Amino acid sequence: MKLITPSPEAGLLGLRALYSIAAVDAPPTPEERSVLEAGQRLTHASCDLDALQTIEPEALAAAFPDDGQLRWQLTCALALMSMADEVPSREESALVDRFARALGVKSDVLDTLRKLAREQLNLARIDIYRRFWGRERIVEKIQREGWSGLLETVRALRRREENPALTARYRALGELPEGTLGRGYFEFITEHQFSFPGELGHGPELIAQHDLAHVLGGYGASAVEEMAIAFFSAGFRRQHPMTFVLLSLMQIHMGVATMPGQPVARGSLDMRLCLEALQRGAAMTVDLSGSWDYWAVIERPLAALRAEYGIPPRREW
Repeated sequence: MKLITPSPEAGLLGLRALYSIAAVDAPPTPEERSVLEAGQRLTHASCDLDALQTIEPEALAAAFPDDGQLRWQLTCALALMSMADEVPSREESALVDRFARALGVKSDVLDTLRKLAREQLNLARIDIYRRFWGRERIVEKIQREGWSGLLETVRALRRREENPALTARYRALGELPEGTLGRGYFEFITEHQFSFPGELGHGPELIAQHDLAHVLGGYGASAVEEMAIAFFSAGFRRQHPMTFVLLSLMQIHMGVATMPGQPVARGSLDMRLCLEALQRGAAMTVDLSGSWDYWAVIERPLAALRAEYGIPPRREW
C-alpha cells in the first residue's frame, strides 16, 4: 500500500470529514476520538480536536488535493471511522458514500461497509472472502495439486486435516539458532500454545505465512495485537490492502464471526498502535502475503531480514 502523508492543510480538511462521520449519531466516542488523534498524528495538522467543525462533502472535494491515492486513503479512513464504535449505522454509511462520490472514489470497502450497516453480514463476509489474500494461496494450491489439493484444503478448513510429515518440518524449526526467522516462528507458536501446520485444529498451512508476519513485525497474539497485524499487513499488501483490516474489524472489534475457528472479540481497535503498524508495513519492500517464499529465508537472522525488507523498529507514541 502506498501511504501518502498529506499536508497539514489537507490533513485539517480530512479531520473535519472524519469528525463529520463521528458526529452523525452523537458527540465522538473515545474510540472515534482515537481515530481523530491518529489522523492528526499522521498529518501533523495543527488544530484543537475539540473545536473541529463538520464539513459538507462538496466543500471537502472542492478544497482537497486532486490526488487519487490520497482521496482513496481518506475514504478508507472515513469508513474506518464509521466502524470505530463497533457498529456502523446506515446514516454513517450513507455519509461516507456521499464523501466518496464527491471525491470521485470507488472502492470495495464502501460495498462492504454498506452491507455491514444494513446488517447483511453474510454478504459482507462473501465480499471479504473474495478479496482475502488467503483465497489466492488456496487457489494456487488447487491449481498446482488438483483434486488432492482441493480435498486437503477442505479438510484443513474444517480443521480435521492431519499431516505428521508437515508438522515435523515445522517443529524442526525449533532446532535453528536463536534469532533466526524459523526459531522465532517456533517460539511464537509454542509461547502462545498454538498448533503447528499439519496438526489437528491448525487449519490450512497458509496460516503459517500470517504467523511469520507476526514474527517479523514483532507483534503478539492478543486481540489488540491481531488488529495491529491487520494494519501492518495492509501496509505491505499490494492488492486489496484493506480487506484484512475489514475482516479483523468484524472478527475482533465488532464481534462478528468471520474467520472459522478463531475467537471473536469486541473493542480491539487501538488506533495509536494500528497507525504505527500501517506506517511500518507501508515502508516495507516485500509483500509477505504474496508469493513470498519464507522457506528460502527461514534460516536467516531476523535482524537481517527486517533490515532487508525495510521494516522499521516499533516505537511508542
